[in-house]
Amino acid sequence: MSKNIYTMRVLLMLKMYIFLGFMLLMASVHAQNRYALVIGNGDYPQRRDFINDAPPLPNPANDARDVAKLLKGFGFTLVNQQGKNRPLINATKMQMDNAVDQLLARLHQHPDSEVIFYYSGHGVYVQDLNRPQESANYLLPVGVNFPKEDPAKFKGHGVNAHNIKDRLEAASTRTRLMILDACRDKFILKKSKGFSGGGEFRPMNPINGMMVVHATLHSYRAWSDDKRRNSDFTRHLLPALRGGANTHLMQAIGNAVQQMEQQNQGLPAVYQQHPVVEGMLFGQVCLGSCGQVREKIQAEPVAGEIFQDKLRNAQQGPQMVSIPAGHFRMGDIQGGGSDDEQPVHPVSVAAFAMSRYEITLEEFQAFVTATNYQGIKPKYEWGCQDFMQANFQQSTKHPVVCVTWLDAVAYTQWLSRETGNSYRLPTETQWEYAARAGSESKYWWGNAIGKNKANCNGCGSTWDGKQTAPVGSFSANAFGLFDTVGNVWEWTCSVYEKKYQGQEQTCLLNKKDNERRVLRGGSWNSKPDWVRSAYRSGGGPSERSLDVGFRVARIY
Repeated sequence: MSKNIYTMRVLLMLKMYIFLGFMLLMASVHAQNRYALVIGNGDYPQRRDFINDAPPLPNPANDARDVAKLLKGFGFTLVNQQGKNRPLINATKMQMDNAVDQLLARLHQHPDSEVIFYYSGHGVYVQDLNRPQESANYLLPVGVNFPKEDPAKFKGHGVNAHNIKDRLEAASTRTRLMILDACRDKFILKKSKGFSGGGEFRPMNPINGMMVVHATLHSYRAWSDDKRRNSDFTRHLLPALRGGANTHLMQAIGNAVQQMEQQNQGLPAVYQQHPVVEGMLFGQVCLGSCGQVREKIQAEPVAGEIFQDKLRNAQQGPQMVSIPAGHFRMGDIQGGGSDDEQPVHPVSVAAFAMSRYEITLEEFQAFVTATNYQGIKPKYEWGCQDFMQANFQQSTKHPVVCVTWLDAVAYTQWLSRETGNSYRLPTETQWEYAARAGSESKYWWGNAIGKNKANCNGCGSTWDGKQTAPVGSFSANAFGLFDTVGNVWEWTCSVYEKKYQGQEQTCLLNKKDNERRVLRGGSWNSKPDWVRSAYRSGGGPSERSLDVGFRVARIY
């Protein structure tokens, strides 16, 4: 071999090693910013009457190993109780607690991180009637008998999922995702001994920028199958994440939810499984590359995106928030409401977008100016004329009021023409789904109205019982929507029924009929009971009021 050829080979090898070293370094840097805790608990004790009601599960160990392999392939570093790069299989409470500590330690060392917490195994909700503030969802470790006659044992030996969620929220991370592939049974601690069955798994109510995915709806089971490698939800989740690696993570999860809903068709209700999504992930969050997603946002925004469509005059339309597809229970879940809030029923909702704020006077005036809109010109009702002349209403950042349903529909039709996209009023189902944002409480933040959380007659704010507040004066819900509680009643496109019979899921845009349309959300003049997520009212299409406005939906 000549000296020159030898030298060339050495140089080529050096270049190759340098390149490989660089790639490994880049992979290491990428991995340092992506962490996951993956737990699969299935090796529970055998079921025995009055001793153990959390029997072995065939799938969680496989679920965890497969999810871990997938995440590692996308640069995630796994953290277990020893800090090692592997999933946690059949863990005790101490091991689960230690693993969470290890995960949080990594996040504090690398604050600008992405984190995923995945759990497959038994899960329950323990409702403590003596200490309501301690009611919580629990993930069950192995090595302990859990008899339903002793719900205190679930609380004492389970791992509090809310504490994990709170600690993840407190960490300075870019992306926080919890996936809980667990059943959602309910156990009640009373003043006396006893057990009450039912179905409820307390909503997690994550803050903006965090998402919690439940494998099943309240009162439903998450099914395992000893004839398959994975549990039902994870069996759909894995290919959805793999195939949607270059799309927004929320969209990939939405695909898994959609596959589950298609599987439900034709199954008896007892065997159906309805996943639930709470909260949202902001910005471009993908397991792989998001390179091609941004080009499609104008046509179909990704879930969690805040966007504005351009009008033909180059001005911006209203700010919109894209709402992910999901499944929820509609109606008076907490009880004590009106008869027209019944029956409580499960509903599937396709992805759509909702205006971030109630339509403002400025936005509606732009429509009036552009079209010389005159409306139907009925007589002003309930003091609208004087109200419109009040000083505060001159602020363009207040919601427009005294608009009829016909006026609101005319605005959406103009918006559709100007943007080339499909705008309309939301259905009643879309409205409640968006307003709840994954919650099942009276208000999206809980069951107590509190003070200064919204604008209603008794909410304790500056404007209560007096006038509208500027849009966005209070906190947004987990979907990023403002003023879904109080401020102004909001028109929907659904016909009002005294009992739910299906109209809540449909739009009736015929201008010639006089059927009442549903109003939602309550107003500055409504008492706290009337601004609950489930509360309903209605009005004729040509009626107007000083506390009625609207927000818009964009349909994909």
